[in-house]
Amino acid sequence: MSDKIISDINGLEPGELVDLFELDLSTGVAPLVVKKVISGATKANPVVITTTTAHRFENGDTVSISDVVGMTELNGNSYTVAEKTSTTFELSSTNGTGYTTYISGGTVTKIIDLTFRWHSGKNENLQEIVWKGDRYSAFPIKAEGFEWSGKGAIPRPTLTVANITSLLSSILGEYSDLVGSKLTRKRTFAKYLDAYCYVGGYSSGGVCSGEAGGTPYSLSKSECENSTVNGGAGTWVSYDAASCAIAGGIWYSNEVADDTADFAEEIWYVDRKAVETRTHIQFELTSAHDVYGVKLPARSVIANLCPWKYKGVECTYDTSSLPGGSCSNSTYTTQEDCEANSATWTPRGYKMDNTETGILSEDVCAKNFKACELRFPEGYCSNSTYTNKSDCEDNNATWTESQEIPFGGFPGAGMSMG
Repeated sequence: MSDKIISDINGLEPGELVDLFELDLSTGVAPLVVKKVISGATKANPVVITTTTAHRFENGDTVSISDVVGMTELNGNSYTVAEKTSTTFELSSTNGTGYTTYISGGTVTKIIDLTFRWHSGKNENLQEIVWKGDRYSAFPIKAEGFEWSGKGAIPRPTLTVANITSLLSSILGEYSDLVGSKLTRKRTFAKYLDAYCYVGGYSSGGVCSGEAGGTPYSLSKSECENSTVNGGAGTWVSYDAASCAIAGGIWYSNEVADDTADFAEEIWYVDRKAVETRTHIQFELTSAHDVYGVKLPARSVIANLCPWKYKGVECTYDTSSLPGGSCSNSTYTTQEDCEANSATWTPRGYKMDNTETGILSEDVCAKNFKACELRFPEGYCSNSTYTNKSDCEDNNATWTESQEIPFGGFPGAGMSMG
């Protein structure tokens, strides 16, 4: 079929600035989730989960499970939904035949990965717009207050959206008024919009295939290449005039299309629903730096107090891989090497007053810088007889530098710079 020119068909002047909006419910200050109560879990291969009410998950969705009593092996892990019915689904590739019997309770949670994309439909443009492979539907919306000023407070823009059909009201009821969702404002000129194929009643920039969740495949490039959507990332192939014709579509050409010709994206968050009537809904937005209840810095600046959990993720201290003890064979300086060579490892810990102890139950971190220095010395020698670099190397042993001390406090906070 004959080619069409985008700017002519869409009613947009080539030099007209186009506002595009993307609302992502899976990210933001407080990602939105769907939670369902578990009423059963089978000791089978694969495990079959039953929920008390219809779960509305789809095959390929990623879910997490927590608070199960009995079959605790399920807790704290992520799973892929398969063979779903209204109230049951399989945990793909999860063999539960050796698990503890399910007793009661549990929650299955899915982070919502729904994304809405739209443009304001200016200049009687009621066509879908394709930009960077993603489709933006025409939707009556009024965006105001995005202007920045060097004086005063950070702007708090508003989005006023038509609600004649009450479609948006039903969405708000399902997704907690969209509060905390991330909204991205994108701007480019009409002349740089993607060429696309109008096929099957939709404007499309390409075709997705190979997603693990199966058909229907994603219709936008961003979802197709997102590993968290429809069971895993697929392969996106952009349309051209020839492939569009083979698909039986109408090709809308654009010789100057350029997906790099845009302004810097603006990131905002839905702070609250300000107004909801039969005709419109208004949202108030806020920037990431102006979110109610968020403190900067996120933790207090204290010179000699570490907030990390001892031996936790941030602390990183682990006596099995660090010189936190001594071996009966001085050749070995870590518990792993010591025990692998049939020697006896004696752990070394420190009490609250930073004195040494060989009793693990007395090993408590004092949460100060000295406690960190003791556990993370400047280095250690392959011959544990020597505790400093010069003595170690003078006696033909190997000195290993330690990692940077992972102290969570701010030692420099109390220093005078004058």
